[in-house]
Amino acid sequence: MTPVISDTDLITIKEVERSVGLKKSSIYERISNNEFPKPKKLGSRTSRWIRGEVEEWKKQFL
Repeated sequence: MTPVISDTDLITIKEVERSVGLKKSSIYERISNNEFPKPKKLGSRTSRWIRGEVEEWKKQFL
């Protein structure tokens, strides 16, 4: 069975990098400038992005 991918899926920084074609440092710089969706903190060292927010950013800026 093929897994269903939803807009509410949580994705890692590696997946974000592949999806938008930017390196981690560029992504975090844009976050600090309020130019990229902020990650959701899941723990003290764990962050994930909402796939739908990243996809929406791509439509607007890429």
